[in-house]
Amino acid sequence: MIETGKTDDFLALYYYLVANYMSHETHCNGELPLRETPDDKNKSVINVQPHDHSNAGFHFMTRSMLIYEDDTSIHLLRGIPSWWLVQTQKSIDVKQAPTTSGPISFAVSRIGDKLEALMNLPERAPDKTIGVHLPLPSGSHLGQVEINGKPWTKFDSIGNVVSFSGLPGKVHLIVTVK
Repeated sequence: MIETGKTDDFLALYYYLVANYMSHETHCNGELPLRETPDDKNKSVINVQPHDHSNAGFHFMTRSMLIYEDDTSIHLLRGIPSWWLVQTQKSIDVKQAPTTSGPISFAVSRIGDKLEALMNLPERAPDKTIGVHLPLPSGSHLGQVEINGKPWTKFDSIGNVVSFSGLPGKVHLIVTVK
């Protein structure tokens, strides 16, 4: 769903799973009991959890919210809800997350009307396009954008995505929100 831009549908499913199927202490599926027939002769297992594939799927969904890859690009924050970027003095931190191009780290925070992203991008990703998705509340959009202290014009102010390539290593992004 993330890859087709259906972030709201993805988030509805994600939070449904969190609310209904996950242990809030272990972030794993809960266990379900055996189903017994009335005559108690034919006990059968109906989906006894936790299944490794279910748990892995949930953690993959969480990762995809933060880092989504395809053959030509790496998308950061593509599946997060907009309210994650509304709170000031809080940050989203990802450290040494594995990608096909190498580990990636980033921290995104909001201070007043500015969003700041400090990124350490893989050296093996010079040809990949990096898309930093900044979902904003309704009525807000991207204003001025700077990358490494220089004005940047390659961004989509309607979709709230800043794109760049050829900048491996440390990248400093500052976006003014209007």
